[in-house]
Amino acid sequence: MAREIKEILEGADPAQVAEFAGKAATAADAQAVKELAAGYGIQLVDDEAGGIFAEMARRSQEEISIDELDNVAGGCDDYDPFPCQLYWC
Repeated sequence: MAREIKEILEGADPAQVAEFAGKAATAADAQAVKELAAGYGIQLVDDEAGGIFAEMARRSQEEISIDELDNVAGGCDDYDPFPCQLYWC
């Protein structure tokens, strides 16, 4: 049975975990995640690498750019001399 991501990375150096996560987010597939993890001394089975890859792919699709948010919310007029001052949060 595959371990949870938290369990896999438990006890690892936080700086290395952050570096691994950044590189894993750009991995092309689960095999690339597995090879990357091996470089950090983390042994993964195929299911674990697939789970990490799927989670990273899901998270990268959730990010919304500022331009997209402006379009949805109506945004601010770039030519307005007083942009966004009428909106109170």
